Amino acid sequence: MKRLLIGSTAIVCAGMLMASGAAQAKAKKISLSLGGYSEVFLGYARDANDVSTAAGDRNNFDIQIDSEITFKGKTTLDNGIKIGVKFEAATDTGDNFSVDETMMYLSGSFGRINLGAEDSASDSMQFGADKVGEIGYNSSGIGKWVIKPSGHAATEAHALDLGVKDALKITYFTPRIEGLQIGISYAPEQSETERQRQLKSGQDNDIVSLGVNYVKKFGGANVALAFGYMTKNQEDGGLAPDEDGFSLGARIKAGAFTIGAAYLEENNEQVAGTDDDSFQTWDIAINYKTGKNTVGIGYLHSEAPGSKSVSGDDETRLIAVEYARSLGPGVNLKASVAQVDYDGENAVTTDDNDGWVAVMGFAVKF
Repeated sequence: MKRLLIGSTAIVCAGMLMASGAAQAKAKKISLSLGGYSEVFLGYARDANDVSTAAGDRNNFDIQIDSEITFKGKTTLDNGIKIGVKFEAATDTGDNFSVDETMMYLSGSFGRINLGAEDSASDSMQFGADKVGEIGYNSSGIGKWVIKPSGHAATEAHALDLGVKDALKITYFTPRIEGLQIGISYAPEQSETERQRQLKSGQDNDIVSLGVNYVKKFGGANVALAFGYMTKNQEDGGLAPDEDGFSLGARIKAGAFTIGAAYLEENNEQVAGTDDDSFQTWDIAINYKTGKNTVGIGYLHSEAPGSKSVSGDDETRLIAVEYARSLGPGVNLKASVAQVDYDGENAVTTDDNDGWVAVMGFAVKF
């Protein structure tokens, strides 16, 4: 069924690409533009349980940096279809300019097709609690400041990807019609770099991701809703069941207020005798913007079964108050105060940790 769905989509898209559009000016060779971001934060954090596994005795004050360079380019073909490329590279010290994402896309009246190492449809089409400062809730930055104990399975994310991340894939997005858009991704194997067909016994394969979102204005409110579903087959010969998951998200903006919420569930039971890597996460945040200033408060809760031999779940509870101020085009001052509780399922205290962080810094986009 998966192969039939993907094959049919590919045939339809190919037919659209072959069709000529209205006459256009002669296409120009693609020229790349440079973009990216750089963020530097200073923070003071405390772990309440420095004997927990992986926490240890650490400096309370720390400096963190995150930066990335993006190269983009596009042109319009003679038949009116746009074709473009995007390359992202991590530029932090020690990253050695490692490539994060690399993809090509085609777009026109038929929609858009992404080809390459890029986020899946269920991930890229999601809505949820918005990040204002450094911490946030989806791929939260809290773990860089308050250390999660080793083996703690509860996560800090609301985007669905089953660990696939930027595996090489094809994604098709429909045109947005009356606010509704649908996206579907297919990755033959869980690989970001391989240059030849891989053995099915060597890695997970046949990964399908579905994203649906709806964006509409009702009176004075902008409403955005999202649903995602994803499934992947385990490697051939493996005893673990196949994985799947779903996500729900919403964002409502009315005047100066924005409220966002999301729910994510991934099912990854693994084989007997190993940990259950399934988890459930939900988050909610409300932000208020006045002039150049934005303040927000949010909460995230996550739980995961972890060890099958121990009753109960690992749980993560995160609350954050955040602030941002625009200092100029692409330049923002950001600050966060956050508290997190990693509550392990084991009775021993080395499975637990909690702590807080106060962090402030600058974020520059170019």
